[in-house]
Amino acid sequence: MLASGAMGGQLVALVLSPALTRLYAPSEFGVFGVYAAVLYMLLAFSSLRYEIAIPLVGEDEDARHLTVLAVLIALACALLVVPVVAVLRRVSPWEHWWVFQWYLPLGVAAAGVYNVFIYVRLREAAHAMVATTRFFQLLAGSVCQLLLGFFGLGVAGLVLGQVIGLSLGVSKLAKSSLLEFPRVFKNASKMREQLAAQKRLAIFDAPSALLAVANNHIPTLLLSAIFSPAAGGMYALAQRVFAAPLTLASGALSAALLSKGREIRELDADGFQRRQALAMRVGSPAAAACAVAALCFFGDVFGHTWSEAGPIAAWLVLSVSQKFSFDSLFPLYAIQGRVKDGFAAQLLIFLARSCVLLMAGAVFSLNVAVGVFSLASTIVYMAATRRAARGPAAGSLRDRGLSVLDALAPYLLVAALLFFGLSFASLCWGCSLYGAWAAARMSFAVRWAMRRTRRGAAS
Repeated sequence: MLASGAMGGQLVALVLSPALTRLYAPSEFGVFGVYAAVLYMLLAFSSLRYEIAIPLVGEDEDARHLTVLAVLIALACALLVVPVVAVLRRVSPWEHWWVFQWYLPLGVAAAGVYNVFIYVRLREAAHAMVATTRFFQLLAGSVCQLLLGFFGLGVAGLVLGQVIGLSLGVSKLAKSSLLEFPRVFKNASKMREQLAAQKRLAIFDAPSALLAVANNHIPTLLLSAIFSPAAGGMYALAQRVFAAPLTLASGALSAALLSKGREIRELDADGFQRRQALAMRVGSPAAAACAVAALCFFGDVFGHTWSEAGPIAAWLVLSVSQKFSFDSLFPLYAIQGRVKDGFAAQLLIFLARSCVLLMAGAVFSLNVAVGVFSLASTIVYMAATRRAARGPAAGSLRDRGLSVLDALAPYLLVAALLFFGLSFASLCWGCSLYGAWAAARMSFAVRWAMRRTRRGAAS
């Protein structure tokens, strides 16, 4: 239910994306990408993650005090943004600081309060309400960006459309809870108790959430700084098309996991590893097909000014499935009381990916740098996912090796197509060789599963 709302809204956004790319230039998308990166990083800790505890605490009265506490912290964070941006605008000559000064506080306030009340409704299992508001948020934001683009507002149109979208749904989610605020305000001692009781979330989970969001958006920031805003804009568009749907779906799955957090404390690690192996065998061919499609048709779909984004999108799509798996499982750290481990995992992922992109950007061209970064991200997220599930190392050495090959084979296909060119002959040879590999892997997996079943029956 939660995923359907997010994915439905994202589908509308994807349908409208070709129109947006004909109204906005890559450099404008680049500035918007920087704004969105800063906004979502602020939202990751705008309420110090106290909202995470709302569906997890046992008593409803504690949940109500946590709600008020989280809302107050989110609004305070939005107010704090105003003087910080004003100071930065004075000391830095960057011409686009006005975007942050006028729109960033509004975005933090609207989306921060909305995020708090999402967890209030998850505690009540009101999944349909959350899904509906999320769908209309994405729909309204995309439509507003499209309409404002017709009036030639440029970066302001992209940013204002997003702020309008983020503001929708707050009143619907918060309506009944607002009636409780006056009574809860009178008992400030209870809020102080919850402030102290859940402080581990603020100390460890809030930085973890910030790093998780930074892992989504740091490529846009670094590519804009290393190459150009247009490079950041092309990556941001590729992320909007291929990564954003899975990011929203992983957020929905994470929210569902948290909504059952009081009941779920452990995960069947062995079963998870088997499902992961199956998902890799099925998902790798799908990712390879999307990558080939991006190479061939990205410029035709989004306009000739975006044709250079095709290779970037092809590399990006190969790594998103691994990131999706890790992000979906990350709430287990909070549910199982392993917030320190979660922070360490996100920190290592952030440092590894940032260092790889900085080094690759200094040495290689834009397309090669993104390819190296995507490959490193796949490897890092594969290891992090297994750690999050607390599973075994994935069985035998052969199984581990085959899983790695499943992930790496699409990279060889894309690299070969870029090296030899997108001729009809190279497409036929490359796709045929990769198809033979994928079919052999599926056949081997089926035979091995049947053999294991026979052995189990015999024993």
